[in-house]
Amino acid sequence: MSARVVVLGPALVALGAACGDVYAEPGAGPPPESAVFQSDASAVFPRELPSSCPAQRPQVNAPCSVPGSTCEYGASPDMQCNRVFACVAGVGGNAWLERPSDRCLARACPKEPADTLTLDGRPCDLGDADAGAITDADEVVCPMSNGICACTTGPDGAHAHARQWVCVRPTTADCRARRPRAGEACSGDLWCDYGSCKFKRGVLMQCTSGIWLTGGASCN
Repeated sequence: MSARVVVLGPALVALGAACGDVYAEPGAGPPPESAVFQSDASAVFPRELPSSCPAQRPQVNAPCSVPGSTCEYGASPDMQCNRVFACVAGVGGNAWLERPSDRCLARACPKEPADTLTLDGRPCDLGDADAGAITDADEVVCPMSNGICACTTGPDGAHAHARQWVCVRPTTADCRARRPRAGEACSGDLWCDYGSCKFKRGVLMQCTSGIWLTGGASCN
């Protein structure tokens, strides 16, 4: 993916996001040259920490309280189709930056959510991309009545297969069919897997200290 330009305050010039579009709040006007930071895909956001998220989606570069806070806004089970913000520490203060995302192909999802069994294992098609050809790296995660399904070619090159629907359902009663959003409130100590080892955009979610975080997974 191409590099992204992040418009930062003077204290945050040394920080950045990665690939995608241009960060600039409406009406802010062009930033001074010294306040524009050209980042690349190697830029690293802080490790997620449990912290309450603002009810309203924050503006890029707005002040934030807890570095490492991650907040997701949107209704899709595909994190790439939502907006995800991270609180990043800077020399002169903390600021919200938007995490990079791949293209969202939600139009390939079924019009009406149904049981995962109606799709699981069946061939699927992502259609035409808005920009560039569809590749094996592209996929989309869709909501179903009792879980989620991804139109995918597999989680990685070592487990590649023909493009098809791969569906997952919660394995315990404590994990709901709808994937919780990063930063959403929760209770208890839970791990809920939403395809982390089944497809590229799968996510393992952890409920800790009353907040959902995106966890890691070890897949063989």
